[in-house]
Amino acid sequence: MPVRAFLALLLSVVIAQAAGATETPQKPFVTIGVRVDAGPFAAQDASTGSFVGFLVDLCTDAVTRAGYPFRQVPVTADERIGVLRGTRDDIDLLCDPTTITLGRLRDFAGLEPAGRLSFSPIVFVANGSYLKADGKKAAEAPPAAETAASPRPACIFAEPAPDGAKPRHVDAGYVVGTTIGPVLRDAIRRGLLDLQPGEGICPREFPRHGDAAAAFCRGDLGYYFGDADIIANSVQKTGRAEGCVKAALARPISYEPYALVISGQVPGFREDVIRALYEIFSDGTAFDRFNGHFEGRKMSPFLNTLFRINQIPAGGRAEAEAVPAAGAATD
Repeated sequence: MPVRAFLALLLSVVIAQAAGATETPQKPFVTIGVRVDAGPFAAQDASTGSFVGFLVDLCTDAVTRAGYPFRQVPVTADERIGVLRGTRDDIDLLCDPTTITLGRLRDFAGLEPAGRLSFSPIVFVANGSYLKADGKKAAEAPPAAETAASPRPACIFAEPAPDGAKPRHVDAGYVVGTTIGPVLRDAIRRGLLDLQPGEGICPREFPRHGDAAAAFCRGDLGYYFGDADIIANSVQKTGRAEGCVKAALARPISYEPYALVISGQVPGFREDVIRALYEIFSDGTAFDRFNGHFEGRKMSPFLNTLFRINQIPAGGRAEAEAVPAAGAATD
């Protein structure tokens, strides 16, 4: 081989090796678990099978910005319990309106290995509320039979029935694994539901919001509890039974701060996603996503404040490495 040709070949090999050394390593595939029945936050379209919702966009935006290829898998309310308990390890990011609570933080801290699950920053603030059937239906609805899909805890009475009066039972539906169960019991004890003496609420768990909404629309439930946006969305999609879509949401009975659940199985994934989420809020993308999924709805002052709090400063390495002069004030 001529010397010139050999040198050219050698140079091309060196350049190729240098280029390869500067390429960003391919990041691993991650799995996003998407709740199938919690629109407008996360749901699976029955006709197309695609996943839609505000949190779905937030999750895919963050993972894409962080540079990870991903796949999405459906997660039911019951399957979500396994993720939160740490017994299901095939989900790297749970795209679900999960309320961050002190109890869940303690549970995550107790999982092995340390850091197995953690919460993202709070990405949404919502309210627990309920729909109530008309007065006659609510007062006369008998408690339904217990089934495997809808177990019956004990009915809760605010006040006992007057002497000689027969107690009245009202079924109240909510979805398994949500925080609304304890909230419901607390609301009854605090007198937030305006129950009459002798009128008791009988909680009924349902596997999906669609099932609870259908039961409410059929007149099987006097109350339907859950996230205000989710139960309104579920009733509108379930059917047009008379009186069903006309039911008005009651006053809020709980505060629900939502955060994403992130697995620590993939090194660096949690930190990359959290940084990407802050970028999404900081550049206004989160506001655009809200407007796209809550069309015509004005953002509450509390939610607006949260979105703006999440718009953190860009900062930079030079800023981090700067050494303040003696006696200079720092923040």
